[in-house]
Amino acid sequence: MWDGRERGRDVDTANRAVGEGARMVAADALTAASGAPRCGRRDLGPGDGSIEPQPDRSRGRGSRYLGTFCERSVEERRRSQRILHVASTPPPPGAAIIPAMRILVTGASGFVGTALIPALRRAGHDLRGLARDPGRVSQRLPVVVGDVLTGAGLDEALDGIDVAYYLVHSMEASADGTSFSDRERASAERFADAAARAGLRRLVYLGVMVDEDRDPTPHLRSRLEVERTLLAATPESLALRASIAIGHRSRSFRFLVRLVERMPVLALPPWREHRTQPIDQRDVIAALAAAAAVDLTDEPRRSLDVAGPDVLSYGQMIERIRDAMVVGRPTLPFPWAITPIAGRVAAVLAGESEDLVLPLMSGLTGDLVARDDRWTSLLGVRPHRFDAAVERALADWERFERLAAR
Repeated sequence: MWDGRERGRDVDTANRAVGEGARMVAADALTAASGAPRCGRRDLGPGDGSIEPQPDRSRGRGSRYLGTFCERSVEERRRSQRILHVASTPPPPGAAIIPAMRILVTGASGFVGTALIPALRRAGHDLRGLARDPGRVSQRLPVVVGDVLTGAGLDEALDGIDVAYYLVHSMEASADGTSFSDRERASAERFADAAARAGLRRLVYLGVMVDEDRDPTPHLRSRLEVERTLLAATPESLALRASIAIGHRSRSFRFLVRLVERMPVLALPPWREHRTQPIDQRDVIAALAAAAAVDLTDEPRRSLDVAGPDVLSYGQMIERIRDAMVVGRPTLPFPWAITPIAGRVAAVLAGESEDLVLPLMSGLTGDLVARDDRWTSLLGVRPHRFDAAVERALADWERFERLAAR
């Protein structure tokens, strides 16, 4: 039970926190209220992947970055066993404090998993990762060697887990010629079977935005099949459907930036007119972190569209990225799609795999906008505007590698 005037003020402060940055404030406030040691800050080097870097805004762009770290032991974290559900409005009495959980993060070496792990750690959860190559996991946590495609390691990874995040996608060509959709389906089915055997309570899946009223492309159809398989696997399940994530490690965003950087004239096919709702990577991570403990009583299995507040055409997105990079690149609209040719040329220019670029470009057949904005209130996230997301992503990018055109 929380008591005392000082502790009450700490919890009130935490309840008013909103968004990814505010979750750190909430965590600090709850730490103070529980009497546990506070987290500190120290300088980060570019190769320190054990903690999530946060900018030291007092020194401006280009300055060194600081990282948060917490010196609480594992036993101290387990004793506290308390986190706060951060929402846009204070939660009702009795709903603010929820227990810490044992969580599995698949795809722990990917850009989403790498960013999600620190957010879950700050919430006090006990974490475990699953990866084919533990050497590629930059975060510090126990890692089970496994593969969702073959099923290896899944039973060990899911043993004793309360919530699992499925952050695995496969778009590259396989050595045996198996299509990505076949591999995705087999992976989802094996993970679903393992989750059922382990008695997993909740599964969280990060997918892509899909217009179910329009015949989907093979890429989007595969994602939808994976979602349906995973949603049916556990008593509680939540699928978050996102459009393009704006972050320095997002392959879709990096692809667009490389095109702007390397093309003297931005030739835009007809898909330039189609609209979508890009989302800041920080907001994706905040939504995923909240998904572990959000109340799903009314609808135990559901999907939510997670999207930014700006509805933009792909042409507008490219032009705004160009403007943020401060480069003079005229646009040249042309009337032919010619995706097989344009996709291969774009992949070469951007230094990306055709197996990623062609399915993405083939999927640009119409608008992909959110069905509603329920996710913001349910998960307690206030999303960033597109321009702010791009500026942050480019600044993060330039901390590790140079952008020739900027």
